[in-house]
Amino acid sequence: MSSTSRLDPRIQRTRAAIVTAFQELLSERGLRPLTIQDIAEQAGVNRVTFYAHYRDKYDLFGQLIHAHLDATLTEQVRRPLHLDATGLRDLLTALCVFMTQVYDQCHVHDDEMEVHIERQVHEQVTVWVHEALSLRQQQPNSRVISRDMVTTMIVSGLYTAASGWGRRASGPVLDRYVAEAMVFLAGGLAASGFGAPDRRPPP
Repeated sequence: MSSTSRLDPRIQRTRAAIVTAFQELLSERGLRPLTIQDIAEQAGVNRVTFYAHYRDKYDLFGQLIHAHLDATLTEQVRRPLHLDATGLRDLLTALCVFMTQVYDQCHVHDDEMEVHIERQVHEQVTVWVHEALSLRQQQPNSRVISRDMVTTMIVSGLYTAASGWGRRASGPVLDRYVAEAMVFLAGGLAASGFGAPDRRPPP
């Protein structure tokens, strides 16, 4: 049983009202101009009640983005991630789908939203990629490059490509877009030397 399901029904209803109000206002106005008073009034609660559940609007936004991204990755990408061409393509495709949904749901975008979305994506995807790299051996005679550096470059490339797809009003279909981005992402992974078979722990 999850912690959410153990919550008092009144608390669940209050949080649901706050989340719904926040999502409606976010779609209409973007993140920057929203105040706690705006959210509380829309939800039918007072500011004290809001602060009983969330530190501020950024905490609420971050939790929503985290949950949405986690659900998308869990549904579309096998874990532990196979950091080969197929696994990398699956991860990028899932991120493109996620970014499209975020941009579709939030009709007004601002710099503050971008910063918090990027932070959440980097934090969560870094865990997936670093975990996958820990199961790989760097090929002999490769140039010395740390797993941390490889993780940073791959995650940055994934986010840049997925964010670019999310902003597109038109263009190639997703499969073609991902195939084009994979030329650089898979090439960078191969150049790092982390292309040996997975070091999978025994069952």
